[in-house]
Amino acid sequence: MTTESSASLKRHVPLILTLIFTLLLFVLPQLQAIGLGDNSDQDYINQRILAETRELLLEKFGEDERDRIIRGTAMVASLWRESDGSPE
Repeated sequence: MTTESSASLKRHVPLILTLIFTLLLFVLPQLQAIGLGDNSDQDYINQRILAETRELLLEKFGEDERDRIIRGTAMVASLWRESDGSPE
């Protein structure tokens, strides 16, 4: 590695660390919430209940809020445990 490329790499270390931190903090939890991550223990709220809840929310708040409703219900379902109460 040349001195020039080593200096260039050192200059970019803060940017690289920031990108990695951002990925770990924001992107991975979102992927998990929408079902693209490991969700082996997140099956307490089944897909039927999730779909019914989304439909009710869409009726109440409209199609303009579809993305937020899907993300929000996925997040809640991923964190819901039996100790939180009935899925209904």
